[in-house]
Amino acid sequence: MPFPTMGCEFGNLHFFLALGFHFVVFAAVFVGQSEGHQLEKRQTQNNTLRVVSILEPPFFSRKSGSNTGNDRFEGYIPDLIAKLAQVADFNYQIQLVKDGRYGLKDTDGVWSGMVGEIIRGEADIAAATLTITSHRHRVISLTKPFMNTGITILMKRPAKSQATLTTGISLIFLPFPAEVWIAILVAFVVASVVLYLVNRFDPYELTALQDRGTVPYTGQRYFGVSGSWWFMWSALTWQGYERAPRSFAGRILTGLWWLLTLQTIIIYMAAMVSVLPLAQVERASAPINSVFDLSKQTTIEYGAVNGGSTNRYFCDSSEAVYQRMCGFMKTRETNVYSIADGVRRVQRGGFAFLMEGASADFIASQKCDLMTVGGFINTKGYGLGVRNDSLDLLKKLDVAILELHESGFLKKLHDKWLIERSRCGHSPTVQASRSSASNMPQNIQGPSLHLPVVSLTVYGGVLVPFAAGLALTLLVAIAEILYFKFRGEINSKAERDERLHEHVEEHL
Repeated sequence: MPFPTMGCEFGNLHFFLALGFHFVVFAAVFVGQSEGHQLEKRQTQNNTLRVVSILEPPFFSRKSGSNTGNDRFEGYIPDLIAKLAQVADFNYQIQLVKDGRYGLKDTDGVWSGMVGEIIRGEADIAAATLTITSHRHRVISLTKPFMNTGITILMKRPAKSQATLTTGISLIFLPFPAEVWIAILVAFVVASVVLYLVNRFDPYELTALQDRGTVPYTGQRYFGVSGSWWFMWSALTWQGYERAPRSFAGRILTGLWWLLTLQTIIIYMAAMVSVLPLAQVERASAPINSVFDLSKQTTIEYGAVNGGSTNRYFCDSSEAVYQRMCGFMKTRETNVYSIADGVRRVQRGGFAFLMEGASADFIASQKCDLMTVGGFINTKGYGLGVRNDSLDLLKKLDVAILELHESGFLKKLHDKWLIERSRCGHSPTVQASRSSASNMPQNIQGPSLHLPVVSLTVYGGVLVPFAAGLALTLLVAIAEILYFKFRGEINSKAERDERLHEHVEEHL
């Protein structure tokens, strides 16, 4: 019996030792996590957070003068960080990124720029126009966007930007695009030809009646070639007419043409009322109006910041247009090291710089020899970057950014630094033409010329009934010809029978 007792006591001792070991391990883990959270909390509240940024006016630039500390810098980002520190209650010190880059992973998997400094613990917050992408989100945590933007094209403004006042004959053609004017001309010619054919071959029309002596000939054919065209033109311009067609087919055609004319004038006047306030427009003769135009040519080179989010977007996209552009940039080696390098290349000419729209618009508003074209593609946001283990800091920054959005502070900050500081008397953006915008892929969003023109699709609703009426006119004209011939044969037979009857009566 002693042995079982000793075994039992030994087993209990083993159980309690194991339980104590697990308790110690659990306590150590718990204390470690608590200390980690307390350390992050102390860093946020008491210690000074290191905020890394990059020089990029108007978002971040040096102040002139002998300022010290955070007062050395000015721009959108310093103002944003100052407000976030006030809302989220933390101290901070701004420092510049050592290599002057946003963040790019090299072939060894090492990140450079601000992203790399966050990963290595050399900075606590990356504050710049840091685009929120999946590649960056895998290695650092990004806040909710404080600004939304997209990719656009920065180009050199043509030497002579022509401000033209659209007047006279050119003003007449503004409400309709070229294809609608061509459709009206075709309708006019076809209607004139049909009227001529009806007048020439319809036995109930004026020409046939004059030939048969039913109507006295006055020495003038009213609906010959020139007469038919003049009749249609008079009706189109509401100038009245001297003679009207007499046949049923001719009157159907005339009624249809009057209806088409009335509808055309109504649509034209409605469009003209909207066009007149926009008659004076400034148009730069830009050879490129969209990303699609850029991809179709090779004369003007184009590129983006090498390894940046813009460059990645084109190379990672499944769109054939973007893949072709990525191949061009790789083959020609047209990508640049920084935004400043890209702007210098644009100013030298023969180069288009693909970049974020917010920065591009500001640059074009400060350097009046530049302009942005093509609208925005790939709408995206800018966020702040922190380490993946800084969850409390990320939460506080997210909440603070949402509060600044809701209070309207970010809108005022945007207007202060990106809109109110323009040095040029014209808009930095040149609107794309209708032709280039209509050829763009559906996912490429670019503004077209903002004239309320009537498209051929809209005007087609007027032309389709008219075309059907022309077919009806020809059918009625054919029916009239056949009826006249048939009735003529009946009358001829009746006349022969009458003459035969008279001849028989004479011989009786």
